[in-house]
Amino acid sequence: MSRSTHKFARLDAIASKGDLGSVLIRLMIVINDMTLAMDAQRRWTEDPTRERQHRQRGAKIYFVRLQLAHIYEAMKIVEEIRNSPSTRNHEQRQRLSAAM
Repeated sequence: MSRSTHKFARLDAIASKGDLGSVLIRLMIVINDMTLAMDAQRRWTEDPTRERQHRQRGAKIYFVRLQLAHIYEAMKIVEEIRNSPSTRNHEQRQRLSAAM
Protein backbone atom coordinates (compact mmCIF):
# COMPACT_ATOMS: atom_id res chain seq x y z
CA MET A 1 0.00 0.00 0.00
CA SER A 2 1.32 3.44 -0.83
CA ARG A 3 1.85 6.00 1.86
CA SER A 4 1.28 9.70 1.54
CA THR A 5 2.65 12.65 3.42
CA HIS A 6 0.34 15.48 4.36
CA LYS A 7 1.43 19.07 4.62
CA PHE A 8 -0.94 21.68 5.91
CA ALA A 9 -0.80 25.27 4.72
CA ARG A 10 -2.86 28.30 5.46
CA LEU A 11 -4.70 29.29 2.30
CA ASP A 12 -4.61 32.97 3.23
CA ALA A 13 -0.81 32.81 3.49
CA ILE A 14 -0.57 31.18 0.07
CA ALA A 15 -3.13 33.52 -1.48
CA SER A 16 -1.11 36.52 -0.28
CA LYS A 17 1.62 35.52 -2.74
CA GLY A 18 -0.34 37.10 -5.61
CA ASP A 19 -0.26 35.30 -8.95
CA LEU A 20 2.00 32.62 -7.56
CA GLY A 21 -0.41 31.94 -4.69
CA SER A 22 -3.35 31.48 -7.04
CA VAL A 23 -1.39 29.06 -9.19
CA LEU A 24 -0.18 27.10 -6.17
CA ILE A 25 -3.70 26.74 -4.77
CA ARG A 26 -4.98 25.47 -8.13
CA LEU A 27 -2.10 22.99 -8.28
CA MET A 28 -2.86 21.80 -4.74
CA ILE A 29 -6.50 21.23 -5.73
CA VAL A 30 -5.46 19.16 -8.75
CA ILE A 31 -3.13 17.02 -6.62
CA ASN A 32 -5.90 16.49 -4.07
CA ASP A 33 -8.28 15.47 -6.88
CA MET A 34 -5.66 12.98 -8.12
CA THR A 35 -5.42 11.35 -4.70
CA LEU A 36 -9.22 11.06 -4.54
CA ALA A 37 -9.32 9.40 -7.96
CA MET A 38 -6.54 6.99 -6.99
CA ASP A 39 -8.28 6.12 -3.72
CA ALA A 40 -11.61 5.57 -5.48
CA GLN A 41 -9.93 3.31 -8.04
CA ARG A 42 -8.30 1.26 -5.29
CA ARG A 43 -11.57 0.93 -3.38
CA TRP A 44 -13.46 -0.05 -6.52
CA THR A 45 -10.97 -2.72 -7.59
CA GLU A 46 -10.58 -4.18 -4.08
CA ASP A 47 -14.35 -4.48 -3.52
CA PRO A 48 -15.14 -8.19 -3.79
CA THR A 49 -18.90 -7.80 -4.10
CA ARG A 50 -20.40 -9.70 -6.97
CA GLU A 51 -22.51 -6.72 -8.10
CA ARG A 52 -19.39 -4.84 -9.14
CA GLN A 53 -17.37 -7.63 -10.72
CA HIS A 54 -18.93 -7.28 -14.16
CA ARG A 55 -18.13 -3.53 -14.15
CA GLN A 56 -14.55 -3.68 -12.85
CA ARG A 57 -12.86 -3.50 -16.25
CA GLY A 58 -14.87 -0.44 -17.28
CA ALA A 59 -14.24 1.15 -13.88
CA LYS A 60 -10.47 0.68 -14.23
CA ILE A 61 -10.55 2.35 -17.63
CA TYR A 62 -12.66 5.19 -16.26
CA PHE A 63 -10.32 5.87 -13.35
CA VAL A 64 -7.26 5.84 -15.62
CA ARG A 65 -8.99 8.37 -17.90
CA LEU A 66 -9.90 10.49 -14.87
CA GLN A 67 -6.33 10.44 -13.59
CA LEU A 68 -5.00 11.38 -17.03
CA ALA A 69 -7.37 14.35 -17.10
CA HIS A 70 -6.01 15.50 -13.74
CA ILE A 71 -2.43 15.08 -14.97
CA TYR A 72 -3.26 17.14 -18.05
CA GLU A 73 -4.77 19.85 -15.85
CA ALA A 74 -1.66 19.86 -13.65
CA MET A 75 0.64 20.09 -16.67
CA LYS A 76 -1.29 23.12 -17.96
CA ILE A 77 -0.75 24.80 -14.57
CA VAL A 78 2.97 23.95 -14.67
CA GLU A 79 3.11 25.42 -18.17
CA GLU A 80 1.40 28.56 -16.87
CA ILE A 81 4.03 28.83 -14.12
CA ARG A 82 6.82 28.44 -16.64
CA ASN A 83 5.38 31.03 -19.04
CA SER A 84 4.37 33.65 -16.48
CA PRO A 85 6.94 36.40 -15.90
CA SER A 86 5.75 36.99 -12.33
CA THR A 87 6.07 33.33 -11.27
CA ARG A 88 9.35 32.96 -13.15
CA ASN A 89 10.77 36.01 -11.37
CA HIS A 90 9.70 34.53 -8.04
CA GLU A 91 11.46 31.26 -8.93
CA GLN A 92 14.65 33.13 -9.85
CA ARG A 93 14.56 35.04 -6.54
CA GLN A 94 14.13 31.75 -4.68
CA ARG A 95 17.15 30.24 -6.45
CA LEU A 96 19.27 33.29 -5.69
CA SER A 97 18.34 33.31 -2.02
CA ALA A 98 19.01 29.55 -1.76
CA ALA A 99 22.44 30.00 -3.35
CA MET A 100 23.46 32.66 -0.83
